[in-house]
Amino acid sequence: MQSKQCYGSGECLYFNGRSGWSRGSPSVIQGMTEQQVEGLIRCIAEIHAISLSIPNSQEVLEQLKWNCTLDQEDGQTKNSVMENLLKLPVDYFKRNKEALLKVVSQNEIMIYEVHKHFNTPAVLCHGDFWANNIIFSFQDENTKEIGSEVYALLDWQFAHPSTGLIDVLRCILIGVNASVKLRCLEGWIELYFKSSVLAAKNSA
Repeated sequence: MQSKQCYGSGECLYFNGRSGWSRGSPSVIQGMTEQQVEGLIRCIAEIHAISLSIPNSQEVLEQLKWNCTLDQEDGQTKNSVMENLLKLPVDYFKRNKEALLKVVSQNEIMIYEVHKHFNTPAVLCHGDFWANNIIFSFQDENTKEIGSEVYALLDWQFAHPSTGLIDVLRCILIGVNASVKLRCLEGWIELYFKSSVLAAKNSA
């Protein structure tokens, strides 16, 4: 990954000048295309498979405990999100304020160690797998149109052991518009399992 400047602080890296790359993030408004999601599924399936191939993988992954500084259960995260949404210069969120408040009023219950509930081997999950943390290569340098080739996955600070579908479903649910999601969801899940099997064979 190339960047004009790179800074390190503790466990964090900061890249400056990302706008100069021949790559970009997908639109969070329009959502990702079918081809982009398929590329992501193949990419994350390979990462999951590689994490399984590590010697003593389960013991290694168990050391990656969830370490989010925000208290999810008291609604702190969602209250902050709500405030930011209402500040945006668009009418949509203000018009749907009551519905959003209803969501925020319900405490968030999240199960992080899903693999233990289903008694399946854990894989390394990204934990924050969505459009803003994904970089695609440009399909056309002149128009700056991004393609479906994954260049980088950023922000791994929430990486933790879980089942791989956590990453896949999060990416689909918040990164794809409704019509594409309804049409392709089953096929994407099937693609993930097929890609996982192939990647596991290649990394064995």
